[in-house]
Amino acid sequence: APAGRLWATMLSIFATHSGLGASFHPELKLHPDLTVGALKQKLRSFCGTDPAMQHLSLLDDRGALMAELADDGASLSSVGALDGCTIHITDLDPTSQVAGLGDESVVPKVELSAEAEAARKAKLAQFKKAKAPAADDEHMAELAAPITIGAACEVTPSKRGTVRYVGKIPEIAPGWWVGVEYEQPVGKNDGSVKGVRYFSCAPEVGGFVRPDKVSGAWSGGS
Repeated sequence: APAGRLWATMLSIFATHSGLGASFHPELKLHPDLTVGALKQKLRSFCGTDPAMQHLSLLDDRGALMAELADDGASLSSVGALDGCTIHITDLDPTSQVAGLGDESVVPKVELSAEAEAARKAKLAQFKKAKAPAADDEHMAELAAPITIGAACEVTPSKRGTVRYVGKIPEIAPGWWVGVEYEQPVGKNDGSVKGVRYFSCAPEVGGFVRPDKVSGAWSGGS
């Protein structure tokens, strides 16, 4: 039946969250053509984090980083998502109340049968390693090296701005990042992440992206 064929195309993807701990690992059925932007909207109903404050990382079934999902227009198939992958949500909101939900002391206890508890622990152990991105601390260092602070640049897809920071941002994920002050209010912050300031600009004009999303930001670049 057509409905059966449609269901067969769906991906089984797990989700984890920087503020909700190991107890948060729902399994989602997602179409390969779903965009990253639409995925963020869907994830809000599960974790409560505003889509504009979500940084998504795609992990394989061993917890290794496959891709940073910085392009809201990209589809899951285009970024290489497969059955069994995990989407890790990093909450960029410094005022977020979501983290408190991961505190078991404020969450009502649910008594499980011995069999159900054993099954829960087995599933938790299977995905425990996927709680956070496993990127190397020097991830994309070579791509970041030629990028010049103060240079005009273009950020995929078609957002123009000026490079204001090049370096590491442990508040998001390991590896190298580029801070950009956009020409238009298409950013997500004012140059700070979770209370740590990397550069200063107007609200919603700043953003942080991986070096592979930046072009023309080096001496002699166009």
